[in-house]
Amino acid sequence: MINPVKTLAWALFPIVFSITTLGQVDPASRARFALDISGPDVSGFAKVTVGVFGAKGDGLTDDTGAIQTALDSVKSGSEVLFPEGTYLITRPVLIKRSRLYLHGQNAKIIFRPDSNSEMDLTGIKNGAITRFSVPQAAFMVMGALDGVKSWAAEAVQAGNNPIRLKDSSDGLAANDTIVVAAQDSGRVVERENANLSFYRELNFISKIEAVAAADREQLTLADPVSISFETESLPRIFKCRPVKDVLISGFDIRVDGEAGPYAGIVMAFSENSRIENVSVKSIHRSGISFYHCYRCGIYGNSIADARSYESAEGCGVTLNRSHFCAIKGNTASNLRHGIILDHGNGNCLIEGNAVMRCTTRASIDLHGEYNVFNTVRGNLITMGKTGIAIGGGGEVHYNDGPYNALINNFIAFCDFGLEICNESFPSIIGKNLFSNIAKKTIALNGVRIEDVIIYNCRF
Repeated sequence: MINPVKTLAWALFPIVFSITTLGQVDPASRARFALDISGPDVSGFAKVTVGVFGAKGDGLTDDTGAIQTALDSVKSGSEVLFPEGTYLITRPVLIKRSRLYLHGQNAKIIFRPDSNSEMDLTGIKNGAITRFSVPQAAFMVMGALDGVKSWAAEAVQAGNNPIRLKDSSDGLAANDTIVVAAQDSGRVVERENANLSFYRELNFISKIEAVAAADREQLTLADPVSISFETESLPRIFKCRPVKDVLISGFDIRVDGEAGPYAGIVMAFSENSRIENVSVKSIHRSGISFYHCYRCGIYGNSIADARSYESAEGCGVTLNRSHFCAIKGNTASNLRHGIILDHGNGNCLIEGNAVMRCTTRASIDLHGEYNVFNTVRGNLITMGKTGIAIGGGGEVHYNDGPYNALINNFIAFCDFGLEICNESFPSIIGKNLFSNIAKKTIALNGVRIEDVIIYNCRF
């Protein structure tokens, strides 16, 4: 239960943040966290239309093959134009080349999959290479892991940069994109209804800035590591081959499959890519999904109308194992979750979005699988069940944190304003405004008041 005296004291006398954990980290920096993803500079890109490759855009012809041929044929640095029309796509269109601009000019996409099977993706789970199943989508940006080799690192503490390897860095070079991943074997957590096995999806995606010339076991990263890898065994480093500098803009996507793992757009292993001014409706799994993405952005899109509200379905924006990504200025409505950070996301900014009518679960959900150092700021959330949840909102989830910050959000006409669950701490709650909350403004479920930093909230 919230301590009203302590809460009032924080409101009247905002504290100077000085708590440190997992290294010297200033929690106040979360409130000031800034991140903008410009995406590629497309001003000099060569223009080509999909019609040159046979796409009809009449809503009747299956244009999948023509569009795929166009994207496979053009060179990097191309703007692929989709003139006004309706394009029928029956299989996912794969983008595996960097520096492409998919430019819809009032273009409508009907995604009518000819199968309900999921797509395979090789990714990293529990510090090891594994296979993922990802939903089919109309457009899929598909990078990859680079081979099967990995490198053992010494124990990594928050704020460390450079980091050291246990062996030679042969095979790694400046500008490589890497994932630093924990290797815990998972742990069984007793909940009231079941014993559940949770994996510590501690991972960190960055770029190598330099490999020390004199000491080949030392790597300097573009970003200081933000969380300690206090694991049973040493973290490992994996090299990626991301698809870089892709811009997708100007499409109206309608998913026309009756039932299945369908999405609008999927990006996997991508870097400095951006999705903007896209509408996705009638989704089954997710409108826009990221997997293992680094410094990618989702800006000014509209996602609405889930076909299913079951677990892991009906989500507007979904992030998995992605870092330094920005989700800004989007609208999401009539969904299970408007925005969900699923497993192991960090240093992401969710800002200025409008999320409405998510009445099944949290409108913005940090899902309780070790999402860390994310800032949720300046969002408008109305007519939902829970405005924002950290820790997944219940017993079937585990912990998030440290240092997720919920700042300057306006939450109205919901059952719950904020839910901080399990052992998700320290969490930062500041300067939020609540109106017409039916049940509880801030619910702490398994979290002590001492573990939450609350300041300048208005009720």
